[in-house]
Amino acid sequence: MVGTFRVFTVNSLVRFGHRFTGIPVAVCLLPADLCLDGEVLSNIASDMGAAVTAFVQPLFRPGQEVVLDGTSEYTRNDVFALFWFTPLVELSLCAHATLAAGHVILKELKSVHQAIEFKTLSDRISVVRDSWGQDTRIALLLPADPQPCSLADYSDVKGGASTSQRHARRASTASTAVSTTPTLDKKVTEAEAVAGLTRNRTIKAARAAFESRWRGTGKSDRVASALSNHPSHGTGGLQSMAPEHFENLEGLTETILGSMLNPPLVRAVVYGPLHRNLLIHITGGPTELRHFAPVFTPEILVLGTQNKVSSLVVTCSPPAGANYDFAARCFSPWTNVEEEAMTGGSYSVLAAYWSARCGLKELRGLLGNHRKGLVNLMVSRSRGEYVQMSGSSQTIITGNYDL
Repeated sequence: MVGTFRVFTVNSLVRFGHRFTGIPVAVCLLPADLCLDGEVLSNIASDMGAAVTAFVQPLFRPGQEVVLDGTSEYTRNDVFALFWFTPLVELSLCAHATLAAGHVILKELKSVHQAIEFKTLSDRISVVRDSWGQDTRIALLLPADPQPCSLADYSDVKGGASTSQRHARRASTASTAVSTTPTLDKKVTEAEAVAGLTRNRTIKAARAAFESRWRGTGKSDRVASALSNHPSHGTGGLQSMAPEHFENLEGLTETILGSMLNPPLVRAVVYGPLHRNLLIHITGGPTELRHFAPVFTPEILVLGTQNKVSSLVVTCSPPAGANYDFAARCFSPWTNVEEEAMTGGSYSVLAAYWSARCGLKELRGLLGNHRKGLVNLMVSRSRGEYVQMSGSSQTIITGNYDL
């Protein structure tokens, strides 16, 4: 046996006062002297059974006095390495799993520190205690996605979602995009993408629906328009992507919507380059969002892999009088997770998109489909682009893992 370490299952982003809500995350506390490769960590993540497993390992400064008793290195230390794994791949960012890891260190283990820092593949992420009434939340700072590329407003599309008083200040377009080249630390090959989620799919039926209901309806023109950079935006509008990338994302969006028997109308399409998120804003509100059910055919998996898409984020406006600003679901078939609660990159692009659209710095989002979570987002550009994300977590299982 290599060693034993403590493990936790945490519901991240729970709705305070509501049971059986939030996003299940596994958190593993690795000893400081235990070195494991990515394949082993992926296998442990598979054993843990959650969509994402966070691995936390203490990091020590030169000359720092260290006590390795299984507890002190976590409660008295304030710097940790953090890795996120699914059973298939290592992730470059997972915000709700980071919140869960922060919850374990700061609240479950009762760290002596008010704030801790995680060193990750993406960046250094600070996690702090954030009290709000009786609800003690954990907050973290995420690197923000640049203002999304090629956004167009489709507020006049028939059947659009209602607008509440909360969103009276909505802007018609977002501000200037910033072009960056994103990177992922572990790429999925086209063969892996095709093999990942083609089982148990009604692909023939979906393709027949695509041909009979999508082609020639004019809806593809709406997708193209939503992705385009309208000349009327002028020099202060959104920057265009490379033409070939634009065309391929247009085709990917059309194919995703075309795989559905009753595709929704599109209000806007956004690409967040930092974390490779394709965001589709649909009309029809939460009801349409709840019934959003694409079939991820091999064609979609290959197109997404070729065009640097790691997640599909589908979002909508709330009903009138709701206590949240947007609702969203996240699909990641390119990392072998057909639907997951959310990814860190999705929070970044959602914050950038809805902040620009609503004219708000602080936002609240309702996430997921059957099992919902609640996230608080704040966009700030005073010290560079970042998003503050906060939410509540609840530990539901504790134990030990024997390796």
